[in-house]
Amino acid sequence: MFKGLFEMKNYWNEVNPYTINEKETYLDLTIYNSIQDVVQGITLESNLESIAINASNSFRQDVIIQTKVHSKPAPGLPFISSYDNGKLRNQQKLVSDVKGNTTVAVMNINTLNPHLQLELIPDMKALAPSGLDLILLQPILDGLEPKKSVYPIVVTMPTIAYFNQESNLGKVVEQSQLAAPLQQGLSKRGFQFTDRIDAADYVIYIEASTKEGGTSQGFHVAFLEMHVVVRNKNGDIVYRKSMQNIKGLQLNYEAAGIEAFKKVGKALEKDITNDISEAIL
Repeated sequence: MFKGLFEMKNYWNEVNPYTINEKETYLDLTIYNSIQDVVQGITLESNLESIAINASNSFRQDVIIQTKVHSKPAPGLPFISSYDNGKLRNQQKLVSDVKGNTTVAVMNINTLNPHLQLELIPDMKALAPSGLDLILLQPILDGLEPKKSVYPIVVTMPTIAYFNQESNLGKVVEQSQLAAPLQQGLSKRGFQFTDRIDAADYVIYIEASTKEGGTSQGFHVAFLEMHVVVRNKNGDIVYRKSMQNIKGLQLNYEAAGIEAFKKVGKALEKDITNDISEAIL
């Protein structure tokens, strides 16, 4: 139909009546209205009313999309899917199969967005035949206004339990230096916490210890070593991180060890919790 319309482009500024069965019609307008009717009849239907993203599906949902024209399956129909992934908007150009179906993988979403949704819209440029004058084609495509389908994405953030063993120069640290940075970093990203391991989606294990590192110009040096492991409900490791020789410098060894803990706490709250979030989500 687009090609038929463009065959008449030299006459678009004229009135072009055409008589069929003694009835006068305007051929270019009739063709355009036929294109508009087809475009308005396109629907992109999901097999899910809402898209659940949670720990049980590893924060990924495969959504089956059926393309239809006037309620009939439309094989080979191009469309665009998009959703917010927190960086660049995730946009995919897809084409339905011989049955009019295709699958959209919803994953790596922006969990900080409270209004997440999957948007589907026909790819009008792909629907138009190649070889047409794009300068003339674009205004026509813009005026067709295809229907957009929108499906909400419902996110249930994971629940975390954690166990930490902290020792400073061989002595157990009575007041944890790493629990607060861990909770603050993950809470900012929407994670929930529980004291029950059986209620947790993921368990974080932290081991950190310091040792004496000698003296330098009257200051005492301590070095910290830390290991972080994150496991899912099945016990599989989803994230692992080790840090060695983190230096603390103070007037005595104990204070130097606490200084090293504070350095690691900053890295834990900012960088490591970000890496944990990306590994899980």
